[in-house]
Amino acid sequence: MTARRNVLETVEDCELIKRYRLNREGIKLVVELFIRFPLDNQQLHRIKANFMAIAGMAGVVGAVDGTHIQIIAPSKDEDVFVNRKKVHSINTQIAFDATFNILDVAKWPGSTHDPRILMGSGLRREVPVGCLAG
Repeated sequence: MTARRNVLETVEDCELIKRYRLNREGIKLVVELFIRFPLDNQQLHRIKANFMAIAGMAGVVGAVDGTHIQIIAPSKDEDVFVNRKKVHSINTQIAFDATFNILDVAKWPGSTHDPRILMGSGLRREVPVGCLAG
């Protein structure tokens, strides 16, 4: 499999605007303002209390789910974007807290397995290894 490329390093601003309706600085601002895993104890305790109140689940600081987003076949590395249903896609993962604040977003080619996405996501860098339940 080809190494994952950072779109901000490989695509010009005009292409970013066409794809995402934001330029490089706009994308960085959205990530800084809206997508952040809580690292201080006060935030973590508040999130745990919210999950406990909603579902009686102790010690939970985030919920994770993923989905495939169908795409047009890319001209480069086309084969890695074919998922198990033989459709070209991006395999995405999102983590959020009990009040639906986004904690982390990851996206990989469609052929990428979910555990690989989880282990390569921001959650893996932020959460101690034993805390990621499978």
